[in-house]
Amino acid sequence: MAKRERCSKRKIEAMINFIEQHKELIHPGEFPEWEQLKTELNNMEGPTRSIRQWKNVLNDLKTKARRKAHILKCELNKTGGGPNAGKPLTAIENRLLALLDKVTIEGLDEIPELGLQSEDVPVVSQIATAVEVQEVLLLHNEPIACASSNTGHSYGDIQVLIQSNNNIATSNNNIARAISKLANVLGKK
Repeated sequence: MAKRERCSKRKIEAMINFIEQHKELIHPGEFPEWEQLKTELNNMEGPTRSIRQWKNVLNDLKTKARRKAHILKCELNKTGGGPNAGKPLTAIENRLLALLDKVTIEGLDEIPELGLQSEDVPVVSQIATAVEVQEVLLLHNEPIACASSNTGHSYGDIQVLIQSNNNIATSNNNIARAISKLANVLGKK
């Protein structure tokens, strides 16, 4: 079986341009715009494909871009200094990743807020503050620049972890409030 001809950069760029105009295509599903995109891409010089095959091309591009971004992020977070060994993202990969950014669900303006008028859900306490970490380090005679010789985490790393934990606690509080509101609304029915 012969290997399938690769898509040209021109076709990939045309695909990304089209998807930037029809953002729903970045997500799985059956959309009528796929027929239009297929026709547009197949009319260009190079290989022709079915809608399913073009979706596979897009999925491969998304997977490769995510993987490359992950590798770059890991390289950035490595300790020990030295140059970044990862290849930089291309303009196409950056555009594709911009389409894939996660959306924070805060609600839609056209949907009314239902549920409790007051927030009576208990709040998860914040994990620690930078001052508390400094106090712990000083109490255990740890140098502030290096929080733990066993783990190699710096004070800055610990601050990032604390902020991440605080963000998770805030998210958990928001989820708990939403569940409480939903339970209250469903309980009224």
